[in-house]
Amino acid sequence: MAKRTMEQVKIGSFPAGKAYGAFIYSININVGVQGSPTTIDVELINETGEYAIEEADLEASSPVTIRINSSEDPEDFIKIKSCFLVSYAEDKQANSSTLKLKYVDGSSVLDKIQVLLLNKQASPANFNSPFGGADPTWYKAYINPFISNFTIPISCLNRCTNTDRPPWSQIVRVNPVTGAKVFVEDPRNPWGRYFYNPYFVAGTQTPIGISPVDPRDFVAGSKNFQLRMGQVFNAPRAGLSPTVNYGHDKCALTNVNPDNIHLGGAIVIGEEEFVSSLCQIPNVTYGFEDLRILLQNYLGINITNWSNKGRPDLRESFTGSLRDVLNSWGNLYGYNFVWNFDDDSIFATDLENVQGGNDILQIKNLIENLQQKTSEPSAVLRMNYSTSIEGTYRQDDISSFLRPARKKTIEDKYTRRVLFSPVTIKHIIPYKETLAEGATVQEIQKWNILTGGRSTEELMISSVLAKFNKNARTLYNYWLIASKTNGFDPVLMKQYGGLGRPLGLSLKSFINDELRGELLSYTMNISTLLANSAKYGSEAGAFIGTYSKELEDSWIKWEEGIANFIGKYYMHSNFIKDLELRNQNMQQCFDRTVETIPQTEVYINGTSQQLEFVDDRAKSMINDLPFKDLLRHPNGAHLPVLHPDTKVPLNEFRLYARNPNYGFNEEAVENLFFDDAEDLLKEFIPAYAEIDANEQVFLIDLLEDAFPTIYTDLKKIKDESKKPMLFFFPSVDKVREAVDIPLGLRGKAGWELVEKFGERAAYATKQQIASEMATNDEDIVQVWNTREYQPKSKEASSNECELFCDEDLSSFLCDCPEGDAFGYSPDKVGLTSLGARFFDLAIPHAKKWGRFTLPSEYPYSAFFRVTDKAQKTEQGIKQNYGFLNNAAGTMGYKVNSRDITSDMETLDTEQNAGTGKIGGNVEQGNEGSGQIKAQVLINKFDEATGNTGKLMEARDFHLLTDSSYTNNLNNKRLSFEIAGLDLDALKINEISIINPTYGLSNLGITYGEGGLIMNFDYETRPEHGGPNTDEMIQKVGPRLNFNSYLRTY
Repeated sequence: MAKRTMEQVKIGSFPAGKAYGAFIYSININVGVQGSPTTIDVELINETGEYAIEEADLEASSPVTIRINSSEDPEDFIKIKSCFLVSYAEDKQANSSTLKLKYVDGSSVLDKIQVLLLNKQASPANFNSPFGGADPTWYKAYINPFISNFTIPISCLNRCTNTDRPPWSQIVRVNPVTGAKVFVEDPRNPWGRYFYNPYFVAGTQTPIGISPVDPRDFVAGSKNFQLRMGQVFNAPRAGLSPTVNYGHDKCALTNVNPDNIHLGGAIVIGEEEFVSSLCQIPNVTYGFEDLRILLQNYLGINITNWSNKGRPDLRESFTGSLRDVLNSWGNLYGYNFVWNFDDDSIFATDLENVQGGNDILQIKNLIENLQQKTSEPSAVLRMNYSTSIEGTYRQDDISSFLRPARKKTIEDKYTRRVLFSPVTIKHIIPYKETLAEGATVQEIQKWNILTGGRSTEELMISSVLAKFNKNARTLYNYWLIASKTNGFDPVLMKQYGGLGRPLGLSLKSFINDELRGELLSYTMNISTLLANSAKYGSEAGAFIGTYSKELEDSWIKWEEGIANFIGKYYMHSNFIKDLELRNQNMQQCFDRTVETIPQTEVYINGTSQQLEFVDDRAKSMINDLPFKDLLRHPNGAHLPVLHPDTKVPLNEFRLYARNPNYGFNEEAVENLFFDDAEDLLKEFIPAYAEIDANEQVFLIDLLEDAFPTIYTDLKKIKDESKKPMLFFFPSVDKVREAVDIPLGLRGKAGWELVEKFGERAAYATKQQIASEMATNDEDIVQVWNTREYQPKSKEASSNECELFCDEDLSSFLCDCPEGDAFGYSPDKVGLTSLGARFFDLAIPHAKKWGRFTLPSEYPYSAFFRVTDKAQKTEQGIKQNYGFLNNAAGTMGYKVNSRDITSDMETLDTEQNAGTGKIGGNVEQGNEGSGQIKAQVLINKFDEATGNTGKLMEARDFHLLTDSSYTNNLNNKRLSFEIAGLDLDALKINEISIINPTYGLSNLGITYGEGGLIMNFDYETRPEHGGPNTDEMIQKVGPRLNFNSYLRTY
């Protein structure tokens, strides 16, 4: 039998066979399994019993290599690359003294490195030494967060006021015949446009012309919710889902020095999972590959024979020492691992690989062959082999999604400033007048009938005069007749049919100049004739007709109503309406109550025929208009209104009545038309009387044409309004001697300027009005009506309390651009400008003139005050995914329970179809089809959408991360003892079996009487208890920490 000395053992820089002044006579290597460190026990002896060792030789950061050379071939050796002397002991007895040394291998570094979760336990800011990693970027919020994007099929219950549609909806109805899908809610984009925020997303640009931050780029706290749509306002969204960018932190960094990993340090690793609210602390997880890349690529610790087993998306939150973390990952995937002391790497054993025991059998065959070859320098002194199924087990994985039912309520109050438009004459007389664009002959005729042949401006002047001086009105209307007919031209008189009606006159026949002269000469004496000529002028007009005081009074009353109507009534589309939505299947309620400041009334527009199918309330509304007595059109007023944002016609409008003020008072009117209580116009009023017998002689032919049935016996007519009369109309010049309105109604109404120049024209100031007056441009000239009220011009600052916690994902996605930027202010309620139209009136014979300033007709600034209340019952979910089997022929059975509950709202729109889906479990084989779909969000690349985040069903997530496996690897144990140190004989296919990768668990080399003896122990797997339940509690998976009171609209 070959005898060898211990001179083949070399420790670090010591001479072979020696250390600390003594001779090595025994060495034992206890190989660590399942991550435990390998220990090397060395015994030494010398003659004196004194050893050159002290406590300073104990070293934990500067490793030495222990090498055991073969006795036959120097190229064959056993190497323990990194060893640390951790203890020594001197054993002194009466006749001997020994030194015992204990080394541990490089796996001790696994206890020197702590794995910490990013932000949960530490951040790279806590490193007190240089740090780095495989990915050296530490993503920091506010500067450059890591961006994940998620496509979320959300349905909003609320309706945006500017589109009257929900922002998003996935609710569909399927045609049972064609299978076509109809998105019944017709979701629309309520925002101007979405765009990338270049501050958070590299490589993007802000669209030109958009300077303010788009409200959809929600930035708050340390996170960024951001939509990636790029849609125009009111764009359809049927079949679309929002893609949301989410900025968050992630890193895999360490301060461990890759040049000397044995100093240890910390690893800060993880990626924040999605949270819907900035007031949530996100879960932090990482995948095994994240850790592996850092260990291999940066620290140089290779991991071999360890795969993800088709579950690359399995993410956990394991922390602690690197040794404990690797064990946790091993338990999860079904691996044992050992530290390969030969090259300081990690080698894994797959507990599901039933072929894993073949290496032990090959070693057994090798040793048996050595036993038969007695000529070999290595003699096998003994060999023991055993196999056992003890410690085998089956592990099943069950994921649970458990969430109680809960009610969520959110109430939102906001105001929106709007501009009410004045109700004008064109609304109550909806025909086109002469010179109006597109006017037809028929429309003009109808207009003339309803207005007495006068234009809008002429009607307004006549109405103002009817209110303040009826004689002035009478003379003005006589002037209109003379001027509009170019001196009573019969053709024009016919064209402007009904010109005399506002004066109570029905003109039957025109008396030409020749007949008028003969009539005057025959029936009047010289003094009367001269008086007539002086009063009416040489170019006066003469007519036969009738006069009705009742008719004149009705016109006067109507015109007085018109005068009081100017600038009094304002309207705006009722684009924000009270709303009550109920969805019992989805357990959702939405209520909206609306009021206006100032208070207004709601009316429904339309003709009587159109309103035939509207409720009774609508009919009463149209009949109860406060200015209904002014309506002469068969269908009443024509009040078209549009949605202020979409410009879609609406049939409901709100009406506001104010108290308008003319720009003059009663005293000014009195001073203008009276002089010492004498009416200055009275003597100029034309007079008329019944046709007498003498006049009948000259007018018999005209009377026959005008009154064919009664002209022969006019005395029998008792009704004064039907008696033929002779009228003399003053000429234009004669009227202007009494009353002159030289330029008519001047300027444009405020609402006309707004229509022409846009809303900016609504806020004309006093200085602007004065400047425009100086230009004498009749298109814009106005005067400032100081007797009107305008609110103070100071700007109101916003008093909204906006907090981070008010914003979450659902409210962000379902948010609408509601409300005014600065909120409600009483200083913003009222006319936008006091500019007004006017006309100047002169009384030449009295050398007087006055200015009649109308009420302002600019828009009226008001507010819609809205209260939205959304309520939702989030249905409880208690679902378990996975399958329970049995021990499957092994000696144990374990169930790994995982909680993958998220607070993600249920997005299953099929709840709305009345399918009876439940939140609980269903029988095997019906999974998913009869259940409400629970969903989670994970940071995973989605090939379908191209997003770096993915929304998936909880059931699918379980399948993606299922950690079920069977440990059916029998534990084979082999031990043998060999004399000598011939390492070359211990090889299989030229590879040494003295390596932990072959299952080596112990190696002892002693020096006995017969020489050197090597003892070997191998086993396929050490005792393995499977996953630790307490460890598994740390598992977070992809849970989405939605706010418990998540907004549901």
